[in-house]
Amino acid sequence: MTVNSRLEGLYSQVELVQGVGDRKRAQLCIMSFVALLAGEDHSDDPGTVSRVIRRYAIAINDQMPPSRRQDLKCFAPQMIGTRDGHDAARAKLLLDAARTDLLPRIEANIGGFGSAILADRKRRTFRAWLQAYHWLKTHVAKSTNLLDEGVREDAACMVACLICACAYIAPLADQRAWYWAKAVDLLDRLCTIGIEDARPIVSEDHLDLLSRSLARRPQPPALSVPATSLWMSVRSLLPH
Repeated sequence: MTVNSRLEGLYSQVELVQGVGDRKRAQLCIMSFVALLAGEDHSDDPGTVSRVIRRYAIAINDQMPPSRRQDLKCFAPQMIGTRDGHDAARAKLLLDAARTDLLPRIEANIGGFGSAILADRKRRTFRAWLQAYHWLKTHVAKSTNLLDEGVREDAACMVACLICACAYIAPLADQRAWYWAKAVDLLDRLCTIGIEDARPIVSEDHLDLLSRSLARRPQPPALSVPATSLWMSVRSLLPH
């Protein structure tokens, strides 16, 4: 059995949830899943993960619908070893994506969003949308100092929050699908930065140990499509 097939088996044993989760129930957020794979203590702040990736991934994890959240599992191994000094480039990627792709698309559809937010249940989402939208409009229009770690992490959080808010507010199903796919696409691209550096690999022995441990716990329903195959089909819908 290959490492990839062992990982696919492990994905079926874990359910991604909001918040840090509970290892005893095999319910984890994307960050505590990374900590599990990396052999760290249960935490949503694994020492092996880029600060920018962490902020982005937590925001996406906590705001995605439960079924879509499961699509994030296949990125957990890729996040291991990303605390590597490339976070300025990751923040730049997010701000560039906001400037060239995300904000223009939002502005083209803003009329439809306006009618959707009249429902009471979406007003809180719209307030978060406004905060993220104005923050990004300000920062993509000026030369932002990406040497400032706080700015990098804010950029990650704001891009993630804006994408998720748009996915909830957008009135049409194809618009909502585009934003959720974009959320996953950007996470993939963040993990790819610095990939030329050597990164730790989760060993087969460790995967076997985790699988045996999780097998003794209640298991969530398995995905009907392997996570990696599902992501490849979603990615094919996105322009590059």
